[in-house]
Amino acid sequence: MPRCCGRRTSPRCSNHTPIPNPSPNPTPIPKPNPYPNPSLYQDIAALLTCLPTAEEEEVLAAHSTGPADLAPADEFQWRLRAVPRCEARLASFLTTVTLEPQARAVGRQLETISAACAQMASSSGLQLVLAQVLLLGNAMNADTARGNAVGYP
Repeated sequence: MPRCCGRRTSPRCSNHTPIPNPSPNPTPIPKPNPYPNPSLYQDIAALLTCLPTAEEEEVLAAHSTGPADLAPADEFQWRLRAVPRCEARLASFLTTVTLEPQARAVGRQLETISAACAQMASSSGLQLVLAQVLLLGNAMNADTARGNAVGYP
């Protein structure tokens, strides 16, 4: 198992592949594809799980010689520490990637409900059935204060 500064890292990070050395002028992150690859969700979620814990942060902070002598998993965590607000950024990106497909699904459901309501409102057969139910209710409640209920024309 890889070691970080003489200590073993957690097993959850030991199977991750190393990342290349970032360039001094990072390129901007492109906007997400409106139809992203479904595995992107799992990749970002997995990346969130391999962020360094508070204990690992302390161990990595005490390591002052740089990432050259670290194991690949420890080097990966060391580089993640250099990204400001890394966890918040990844969580935000995950939300950005998943929000649009969820909104499209809700939109389709709302369209279905709206179409069903329009069909119900324009259905003469449904109006006839409801008028018969109203007549039956009035007949049952004829001698009470609730009798003679009036429906919509």
